[in-house]
Amino acid sequence: MRSRSASRKGSSSGSTTWRSSSVTCEASCAAANRGGCRNSWRCRRAMPTVPTPWPLIANVPSGLSNWPAACRTLPSTRPTPALPSLATCNWRMLAEPPNFDGFENMPGHANTLTVVNRAKGGIGNQLFQHVFAASLARRLGGELRTDTNYFGADPYGFAAAVWNLDPHARAASIAEHAGAGSYLLREGSIRALDQLQPLPADARSLVLDGYWQGEAYFDPDVARQTYAQLAARVEPQVDAVLLARLRSSPNAVAVHLRRRDYAHMGLCKDSYYVAAIDHLRLNHADAELFVFSDEPNYTRHLLDSRGIPFTPVSSDSDLGDLFLMSQCRHFIVSNSSYSWWGAWFGEQCGGRGGLVIAPREWVTINATPSPCPARWLQLVDAVRPFALDEVELTGVAARLQRQRFDDALRAWFGARGDQTLRVEFGDLGPGSLVLDLAGYKGDWTAEISRRYGSRVMVFEPIRAFHDQIRDRFAGTPEVQPFQFGLGARDEVLEMHHSADGTGAFVQGQAEQVRLVQASGFLHEHGVQQIDLLKINIEGGEFELLEHLIATGEIARVRRLQVQFHDFVPDALARRARLVQQLGRTHRQNWCFYFVWEEWALQL
Repeated sequence: MRSRSASRKGSSSGSTTWRSSSVTCEASCAAANRGGCRNSWRCRRAMPTVPTPWPLIANVPSGLSNWPAACRTLPSTRPTPALPSLATCNWRMLAEPPNFDGFENMPGHANTLTVVNRAKGGIGNQLFQHVFAASLARRLGGELRTDTNYFGADPYGFAAAVWNLDPHARAASIAEHAGAGSYLLREGSIRALDQLQPLPADARSLVLDGYWQGEAYFDPDVARQTYAQLAARVEPQVDAVLLARLRSSPNAVAVHLRRRDYAHMGLCKDSYYVAAIDHLRLNHADAELFVFSDEPNYTRHLLDSRGIPFTPVSSDSDLGDLFLMSQCRHFIVSNSSYSWWGAWFGEQCGGRGGLVIAPREWVTINATPSPCPARWLQLVDAVRPFALDEVELTGVAARLQRQRFDDALRAWFGARGDQTLRVEFGDLGPGSLVLDLAGYKGDWTAEISRRYGSRVMVFEPIRAFHDQIRDRFAGTPEVQPFQFGLGARDEVLEMHHSADGTGAFVQGQAEQVRLVQASGFLHEHGVQQIDLLKINIEGGEFELLEHLIATGEIARVRRLQVQFHDFVPDALARRARLVQQLGRTHRQNWCFYFVWEEWALQL
């Protein structure tokens, strides 16, 4: 009753030892891989200077609209150099710039520097460009201008839609900022906002050309301000009834299914969407799907073929749809910057604490890395043209569940849950009643008894382990062992036990064991209140909790700690139903998905 047959050994002192070679006991720090210092500009003065030839924008004809073509005519005999270490990039004109010691000492920048953003692409790309440019302008103390000439010949028919969300925004053209003192920053020169080195002293314009996808390129406050401007613009225009429904739905799921203009980029697999949808529906019995798609007919056929109910969303405005998407709690995003922003805005500005599921691959034609934050659940092998495969779907769903469990397990070890959350209780004392299901060798019971002197009823149906517990606590009258388990009914089961643990799914010696109906036991022993109920019974937790809820006995439990096991058939859906039912009487204090979770009685 203690061992996951494929991954975990029996516990000691309530601890958990895991076999899987793919799991480490230390949580990874995503921030360590972001690159660049997040402190002030001053801290980078000590970095070594590695000159990199950044071009001047010079000799550009006045009124030029197609500026990249003109840039290619600039006199340059040097090939594009290999970039130095990203942390040490330094600006350089065609001639050596004067020496300067840090951005703070450069004259004339406070009011004269202009950051010119060359806007291009769809709304998602425009958002990345805009918040990067606005963040850069804020840090440099400069003014932001936007060049929208690209959209006059955009092959996809996109329009400039983001730059003027700010009522004080101003347009400009690249040609207006050509000549001495104008510098160009291309995508790939830096990997984070913090990696930008001080500009030369004569800089008056900084032109940006790129997409700048990812959190490392912008200040979160700038993005939130942009979202506030977007909301102010479109909220009065969207369907108020739909908006209220999205906001009131406790588990609204935004699904962005993009296809029409994206086949050459690599389409997310149908199995990715269906597996992600099934995962959220199984884990949230009240999940409501709101689908945003540029191919509504295809989406309808796909989801109807799986019997998945959903609400299509279209406000006849791309900005309006993005705003509605952000109102959801959970997000299933495509490899698209549009739904990236829908999920990010919902996560960072909505504050509903949901799950974001994303493909790990992004643009497959040139292996563009994913801009998704490490905290999002990113699924590998999720992008290809349509080819739904039932075997593949089963495998993707299994990987999704396993990856989410592994993430929770790493977080549990990182929080030292076995040494803290499992044994630290401020409200236990000598007068408290604790039920330990199941006792195994009695280590957790011993720790609770030692710390709090509480009365502990410990249930262990395997004779050898029960006898060990009985002998161990022979001189401790507060600990009362029982050689049976608690369940939904009185019955005899065949269980197996080995050195690794016990349970119906464990390989080892077979033994007939007895279960006693939990509600009958509580009434027979006059139990009115359970201060702490610990359940780790290798799959039996589902029937036991369903029984306690159906009989109303769950109301006797002030604090519940339970480990759910996903090898039980229909485990995800059964747990989701139990979570919903427990929420009527208890509140969830914390949860490490399918590792341990705790519930407290609502008083």
